[in-house]
Amino acid sequence: MYLKQQNYSEINEIAMGYSQAFASSGLAPNRDGVAEMVVHFASVLASDRLQQVTLDRLYVEFYAILKIFFDDFRSIKLVPSR
Repeated sequence: MYLKQQNYSEINEIAMGYSQAFASSGLAPNRDGVAEMVVHFASVLASDRLQQVTLDRLYVEFYAILKIFFDDFRSIKLVPSR
């Protein structure tokens, strides 16, 4: 949302890359999709110039955002259609 507000022109490319990075963890069970997203973010927006402490913080923040979505999904009640 911040990037869109700043009119960052490559937002769609970044979003596609996030999707690919997150999905890549499904191909290799020992890979963490959120870690892949952090690597992608650092590569695209900072040309891999982020310090490890920043990468670690992004990792924590990305998981916090996902937790919100997971909590919302748990609140959805599925009912059979008739």
